[in-house]
Amino acid sequence: MWTIDSISPTVRPHADAIRRAIDATRERVARLTDPCPIRFALKADRTRALPMHGFGGYCGDPDLIRLSFDPANPNMVANLGATLERVIAHEYHHALRAQAPGYGAKLGSALVAEGLAGHFVRQLHGSPPEPWEAALTGEALDPWRQTAFDLFDRTGHGHARWFFGQGDLPNWLGYSLGYDLVGRHFDRHPGETALSLAHAPHMTFRDALLRDGA
Repeated sequence: MWTIDSISPTVRPHADAIRRAIDATRERVARLTDPCPIRFALKADRTRALPMHGFGGYCGDPDLIRLSFDPANPNMVANLGATLERVIAHEYHHALRAQAPGYGAKLGSALVAEGLAGHFVRQLHGSPPEPWEAALTGEALDPWRQTAFDLFDRTGHGHARWFFGQGDLPNWLGYSLGYDLVGRHFDRHPGETALSLAHAPHMTFRDALLRDGA
């Protein structure tokens, strides 16, 4: 079952639309595999909501997805359909990965977790990458491939620096690089999918980071 455990009062007027997005996502997952039980916490928290969408998601547990909404954001209502479904699908894959091996503290584990979640959305929806997954593409990623390869199995990389542009790296670099490397892995292993590799160790993907492999 996918259940709503809690909901903030200011989010409650939108509960029906959110519930439809949750149910639609579960139905898509069920076409591929038996969905794992998931609880949802629907919070009013604009600090965790993407301004472009009016909401955001987070999942660090195998059975709990937190969705944060900004009801004052004029973009929110218009995005409670397909856009919210894609966010839920992304976080559901994080829930699968939280079972094993987890999101992880290493640069490579974060790149792979985000890349796989992005490609799981593509697997379910046939959709293009999200803006953060396509902030940099192709040759624009080349200056950071070798550095990411060298740091792949290390901690201390600075998550906000790699993923949120807090420092000297471009905003959303980690999301774009993760989506790219997972896509390259699938190009080399066309029989595999984001679902089949949900629990794969992050080092499985390292060679795909570089254009010509390691």
